[in-house]
Amino acid sequence: MDNNKEKIKKDNKKAIPKFLLILLVCAVIGGVFGYSSVALSVSNWRDVFSNSVYEFLRIITPYISIISFTVLVLPAYIIYRKALKLADGWDGEEEDIPESIDKKLNLVILFISIATLVGFFGISCIMIVNCGAGGSVLAFISFIVVELLIAVIQQKAIDLTRRMNPEKQGSVYDTKFEKKWYESCDEAEKRNIGEAAYYSFRITTKSCIVLWCVAMFAHIAFNTGVFPIVLVLLIAGISQISYMVKAMKLQQSK
Repeated sequence: MDNNKEKIKKDNKKAIPKFLLILLVCAVIGGVFGYSSVALSVSNWRDVFSNSVYEFLRIITPYISIISFTVLVLPAYIIYRKALKLADGWDGEEEDIPESIDKKLNLVILFISIATLVGFFGISCIMIVNCGAGGSVLAFISFIVVELLIAVIQQKAIDLTRRMNPEKQGSVYDTKFEKKWYESCDEAEKRNIGEAAYYSFRITTKSCIVLWCVAMFAHIAFNTGVFPIVLVLLIAGISQISYMVKAMKLQQSK
């Protein structure tokens, strides 16, 4: 026990200088941001920047989903077709073919996930900027069409994965798809999912700190209000609390 206490003290002592350095760097950055924000608030730079962003969004909003389709959804479909071709030609013996198919399908899911986020950003811009009746209709229709195509591609990718792994369960159109899919994974896959989820949790926590700083700076410089700050802290809170609650439940169950 004494040895463990000494080790804890040693680890803390070793980590303190780095921690203090990080605090110092953050303080300096905060000071620079604060000074810059005051300078911006007394100049017309804020209005010029806001008007430029607004004009850019007004022009690009009708075409966001179309751009997303060209850059993300169409390549995802092409990658899916390549994976399907490999699956159709697989004789069941070459072990590297299923791994290659999985990699391609993972890229498909990644691309369409990003495309979904871009699409929702585009539909949000309709409510923020005035791109005209024609632009709004084009943005809305293209959003619906692209999201339907995304759903179809996702379904085909999941179906191909189930074809290669018959033990997998769940339909992409089922509201309980994620639960059924996870339950059909083996122990190695569940371990990988757990490691990926923990990595995502860490990245989310660190990202929320950065986004909080950005939201604070944006409010001082552009008067964006407290709502973006609350949203960032809410996301951080949901991530932290849900993680701790689930961890406590798992610990109790064991």
